[in-house]
Amino acid sequence: MKKLLGCLFHQRGDVDQNHSECGTKISSAENIKKKLNPFLRLYNSIIASNKQTSFALFATIIFLQILFCIFSATEKRGYFIDEIYSLGLSNSKDYTFLNHSASSRDTWLNSDYFKQYLTVQNGERFSYTSVYRNQVADVHPPLYYFVLHTICSFFPDSYSKWYGITLNIILFIIIQILLYKTSMLLTKNNITVSAAILIFYGGTMLAIDNVLYIRMYEMLTMFTMVTSLLHLKMFNSKVNFKRCIILFAVTFCGCMTQYYFGILAFFLSAIFCIHLLFCKKIKELFLYAGTMLLSIALFLFTFPAVFEHIFGGRRVGATTLNNALQITQLPEKCFSYMTQFSRMIFTDNLHLAVLTVYALFAIALLMLIILFKRRGKNILTKSFDSDFWFLTISIALTFATIALLAFDTHIRYMFFIHPLMVLLGMIFFTTLFTKIFCKNPQFINFSGHLILLVSICASFNSVFLRKSSMLYNNEYHNMETLKAFSNCRGIFLVKNNSAPALTQECRAVMQIKEVYCTEPSELKNLQKFLVPTTPLVVWIDKDKFWSSGFDSQEVTSKIINSGIYTRMQKLYSYGLVDCYIFK
Repeated sequence: MKKLLGCLFHQRGDVDQNHSECGTKISSAENIKKKLNPFLRLYNSIIASNKQTSFALFATIIFLQILFCIFSATEKRGYFIDEIYSLGLSNSKDYTFLNHSASSRDTWLNSDYFKQYLTVQNGERFSYTSVYRNQVADVHPPLYYFVLHTICSFFPDSYSKWYGITLNIILFIIIQILLYKTSMLLTKNNITVSAAILIFYGGTMLAIDNVLYIRMYEMLTMFTMVTSLLHLKMFNSKVNFKRCIILFAVTFCGCMTQYYFGILAFFLSAIFCIHLLFCKKIKELFLYAGTMLLSIALFLFTFPAVFEHIFGGRRVGATTLNNALQITQLPEKCFSYMTQFSRMIFTDNLHLAVLTVYALFAIALLMLIILFKRRGKNILTKSFDSDFWFLTISIALTFATIALLAFDTHIRYMFFIHPLMVLLGMIFFTTLFTKIFCKNPQFINFSGHLILLVSICASFNSVFLRKSSMLYNNEYHNMETLKAFSNCRGIFLVKNNSAPALTQECRAVMQIKEVYCTEPSELKNLQKFLVPTTPLVVWIDKDKFWSSGFDSQEVTSKIINSGIYTRMQKLYSYGLVDCYIFK
């Protein structure tokens, strides 16, 4: 531990001397490279020729990944409930949530009520005060919603998946550029490994899901990459005023995007402050700490609703605080997240995903045992530079904290540290492989190409064999099903002040003439919902988590027993609701 701390809190270069420990045989690496097959010699000459060629290589990788993102986006036709919230909270001026306002109760609602929730209306363009107000009533900070509202304001009275996805693609490009710069910094300009990292992150389904998901997580990922690269540069050189200005803006914007950014910022800053203190850089410590504190202070002043969101007893906040007390469940939650990562990157099969996680741990353990026997107990500090440990410890603590506190074990909560996990994981395995075979230089070159091949195979697996989990085409099919009943009325059985089920079905409800939101107790007055010879569409909120939903069988039996309807057909069951047609 002492060696590890010493490695962490000293500057880069004090630990490793670029494989000099491997002996004089490494000096003969160039001779061995000449004996490699023609393809590898050509490949090495291309990527090492000049900066322009290297730039073209990485630009080509990113361009192909953008094409894959666009192709995947064309297959997305439905929306997840949170994506509906993204549009509604960004664009709705008169009501933050559906079914919350008294004006929406005991009255018939037509499609305009729901369309106005999703779209910017003429006269409401660039109305940021309503966006801010909506986010105070919700549980997230407002920056992402400001940006999405700005985009939608250029297209009033309409909504489209492309408004959110185009924004995410732009952010994805920035993320890949930052990932390239970070990987080149940590790998000492190893182009092969850096290319593998870009392919393994951007070309696999987990990154594509982040792009297709119309939420704040892609923006959060971008700010995470900026602050990580900035901290690494300060770690390896110095803290100056220019970097502090950038750090101030990035920290503020990151916190204004998602609260999880604060967790990463806390661990990065805590470890970095200890590093500065250990190195006796007191002036830099005060400059850095002052910048971070001022940025957080500005965030709290700008959006004081954070206190209510986290500590005010809201359901999400209360669940998060309750999770914090269940520390014994942390190993299980961490393993659950790692399994989900494996499923999203390698295979849909749960058992194979679990085996993959175990296999990676076993390989890492075997490599460490080999190095331990060869070089002793200080293998970790001898093999990795201090900046690697700085970032690794910060990301590991962030991962564990989110696994413990997260509202549920959804992989989207880990989207923002995914590129850094790929980066650190690949550097870890390639470095250990290099150290093990340092006396056989041909294997040093082979390890980089091997991990590049693995990355390409994982990317091809995603491109040709996998589909994104963010398509939600069932929601689209339900909407299309209801177009056949466009002249019908409907009733939505939901508790007053409960928005989730109605929000999920927002686009489906828009397909019929009008809908009446009420509770099952009002079915005794069923006659007021009838139109002679016209079928009645009925949605039943069955959600037990948010609203203590209703039993569908009990409700449908009550309607049939009323004697008014003689036939019933279930149109679909999706998420929080069951939908029926009564004739």
